[in-house]
Amino acid sequence: MADYSNTSNLAWIQFVQKKNELAAIGKILDEREELALFAQCVHCQILKSPATAIFPSLDQMYVQPVGPGRFKVAGFVDAQNSYGAMIRGQYNYSIERDYMGNMRCTDKFISNAASISSSVGSTMIAWWILGILGTIITFAISYFFVSSLY
Repeated sequence: MADYSNTSNLAWIQFVQKKNELAAIGKILDEREELALFAQCVHCQILKSPATAIFPSLDQMYVQPVGPGRFKVAGFVDAQNSYGAMIRGQYNYSIERDYMGNMRCTDKFISNAASISSSVGSTMIAWWILGILGTIITFAISYFFVSSLY
């Protein structure tokens, strides 16, 4: 299982870089465009092939305030999947913006991924051990039954 616990932090770094690149060519983003760009950066962290991502323009994305400093951002992207086929995927993120302007994605699969990953990892190890024990027991029983026939 993928660990998305650092996704917001990586997306923030990518967002600041892209925002600075746009500022260097004279494009200053308003709040709505910043939220849309941050959501694109969050989604890039999840894509199998982010270099192939083709996003619509920032003004085509859905940005809705849902509370003080909280927003829902939705959009779509065309990108290659793990087989190399271009597919269109939709995304919808909950984003919080603090008084300093910093943003983070608050979706459960992103913000709780580390705890989910560790609990799934320990569960998988337990099942793996039980599988090995079951295989050993099955082999031992089969060996003794076959050897008793001779």
